[in-house]
Amino acid sequence: MKATSSNSNAGTLLLVALFIAGILLIFSLNHWLGFHNDLQNQSPKSAQMMR
Repeated sequence: MKATSSNSNAGTLLLVALFIAGILLIFSLNHWLGFHNDLQNQSPKSAQMMR
């Protein structure tokens, strides 16, 4: 095996892993924020405070 090819493969896998992790993080944050907003909308106290 060549050192350059193994290094480039490791770098590519690292980039792909970071890319997937970033997408999952964004989706989880959006889901959590949406769930949090739904709880606030159901509560009249927080709804009045938001206005």
